[in-house]
Amino acid sequence: MALKILHLADIHLGYSHSYLKEKAIARKEEVTNQFLRILEYAGDPRNDIKAVLIAGDLFDHHDPEPDLVEKVLVALKGLNDAGTLTITLPGTHDELSYPKSVFQVHQKRWPGLLITNPLPAHVTAITLDGISCHIYGMAFTAGLSHPPFDRIKTIDAPGKHIAIFHGTLDPPDIFHVKDRDVPLLSKHLLQSGMDYVALGHFHIHKTIPGQGCLIVYPGMIEGRGFDEPGVGLLTVVDMSGARPTIEKVPFLGRRIETHQLNLTHVSGNDEIELRLKELADPELILKVKLTGIAEFMPDLSRLTVALSSSFYHIAWEEDFYVFDNRRVIALKDQKTIEGLLIQKLLQYLNQAKDEREKWAIDLAIRKALTAFER
Repeated sequence: MALKILHLADIHLGYSHSYLKEKAIARKEEVTNQFLRILEYAGDPRNDIKAVLIAGDLFDHHDPEPDLVEKVLVALKGLNDAGTLTITLPGTHDELSYPKSVFQVHQKRWPGLLITNPLPAHVTAITLDGISCHIYGMAFTAGLSHPPFDRIKTIDAPGKHIAIFHGTLDPPDIFHVKDRDVPLLSKHLLQSGMDYVALGHFHIHKTIPGQGCLIVYPGMIEGRGFDEPGVGLLTVVDMSGARPTIEKVPFLGRRIETHQLNLTHVSGNDEIELRLKELADPELILKVKLTGIAEFMPDLSRLTVALSSSFYHIAWEEDFYVFDNRRVIALKDQKTIEGLLIQKLLQYLNQAKDEREKWAIDLAIRKALTAFER
């Protein structure tokens, strides 16, 4: 029989989503409801989940709204009462150090196991599906937590050994460790004797396998912006074999995407509107990155209104240049380097054999003028 554990991290409940403007509150509630659905998935007997690990940043703030906290407490309690253990680790956003930290205020009534020790240690031994599981970890606490954090070793006991940390794995040399950072080296964790190291802090899904050990970041499931669109999957680890194995379970939320639109040879705002309507999806949060060399200045206010019903939200990134054909006319008779270049390109344009060649030469003229402007 499989010993399945659901590994979560970086849910960031309560994040403002202010970039969505009037839809920010609805989006915040949507992410909360998605988390509650994840807990329902964990509690469904058909999915055979024995425990849920939350490796930090369950909340986006150490002092979240009381209504949000109550929703989470009720859901976690229901899951534990039904026989699925939850193990929660404070992160950096919801750090334990603050006097008003949600984990300080509600520590005594927090469902399941709440890790609060400030230094890496063996926290407890639990039995899941008849298998002894040893839990290790630490909750960063300002003034009490000190490196090294990754030199932890397993105790001499049979069973599965699972460590939980919220930190930065293998930080580069240029990484400046700050007071609240938890730097971790994979080579030390892989030599710790652990079977599984559950991490949080990086918002992408990442696995680092070793001999008998597996280190995993599950990633942020629901996105909180265009730079963090979410991984859209659950990380379920099966601990029943000699080595842990990972199953990526699709758990899609609202899509957040960036689309690049090259304005070179685009005729105007109407063409932009038509092209983007081909991508229309009222459930999609879309950012359009405008690139290339345009012959006009896009009217982004007008386009936002025109496309508002085609997307849940649309945003713009401007990375284009505006081309003025009057400069070609002014330069073509000048005896300057710029003028001579334009003359030669216009000569090639007049001798072009087909439309594609004309298109390429026209683009060369635009790029040349843009380069001179720079």
